[in-house]
Amino acid sequence: MTALPPSFTALGAALEASAIERRWNALVSAAQVVSALAGTEPASAAAMDAFPARIAAAGGWRLARAESELADLTAILEHGLAALLSVNERGVDTRPAARALLAEFEFACGALLALLPPETEPVFAA
Repeated sequence: MTALPPSFTALGAALEASAIERRWNALVSAAQVVSALAGTEPASAAAMDAFPARIAAAGGWRLARAESELADLTAILEHGLAALLSVNERGVDTRPAARALLAEFEFACGALLALLPPETEPVFAA
């Protein structure tokens, strides 16, 4: 039998939640820089703040899919932000490109938030 003690399972979940939270916070910070380059206000929502803890608690396929989507979004923002900063350094207007990158980020965030389970389970009447 390979069952882990509850304390190990809880520790593993806490470490996983911490890793997701760090990645999520880095993405949100990068999006704030993109927002500044786009000349817009960064979006904020309670659902976005709660995402790391809720997706870690959901576990299973939702967590696995979120981790994959976070990796993709990290790659998009990392390269997009590097390009924007390079263009900005040359004095070129970054607003159109930054707005497009920001739209991609917001679309991806919507998809990630859709992975969260409902806050309450539906109750079916007999």
